[in-house]
Amino acid sequence: MANPSDRKYHPEHTWAKVEGDLARIGITDFAQDQLGDIVFVDLPSPGGRLTQGQSFGTVESAKTVSDLIAPVSGEIVEVNSALDDDPETVNHDPYGDGWMVVVKLADDDLKLVAPPFHPLASKAQVALDDLRQEAFLVHEPGSTSRELSEQWALENGLRWNVRMELGGIETIKEAVKHGMGVGILHWRSVMKEAAEGTLAMRDLPGRVRKRTISLAYRKEDELVPQAAQFN
Repeated sequence: MANPSDRKYHPEHTWAKVEGDLARIGITDFAQDQLGDIVFVDLPSPGGRLTQGQSFGTVESAKTVSDLIAPVSGEIVEVNSALDDDPETVNHDPYGDGWMVVVKLADDDLKLVAPPFHPLASKAQVALDDLRQEAFLVHEPGSTSRELSEQWALENGLRWNVRMELGGIETIKEAVKHGMGVGILHWRSVMKEAAEGTLAMRDLPGRVRKRTISLAYRKEDELVPQAAQFN
């Protein structure tokens, strides 16, 4: 069975299908095939939080017990309780009725990004003092990320060292991977690399402003389904 193209995939064989500001999560056909006959699915309760790249439950088969790795971060708003009585549904329909949880996606906050071999990558929490001697790779002036990054540095009293101004997210990510400095990017733009382990993503210390995204359209326009889900 081919992986549907309407969702994102984690290297640990879980998927996330984005539905507006929600994401439905399950495991891939490859995963269920490798597990064999599934006999039990242990899932968290609504109200809990998922952290991308970390375990959020387990799935037990006749052969083994395997961790479920979250492909995205967010608050759990729904759990597929039908799997309590019929866990084998995951085998029969992993991309449909075999889904596991629905989460409300976390805000697209700014994150500190460093190569996995950088000393900051070994810290669970980064302090402002850890950043005073770091070289930053930043967006060129005029971008939202640059504006919010500068506000963050100013409001937290950080006189940062800008090594390079670069024109795009992918350019910044590649430069960070090669150890040319650390970056500040929105987490959704780095979630794939963080899950793969090619970049380390950490919360920015101090006060961090939220980013707000708005959709502007004419009343007479008919919105495409993706835009209609925007709220």
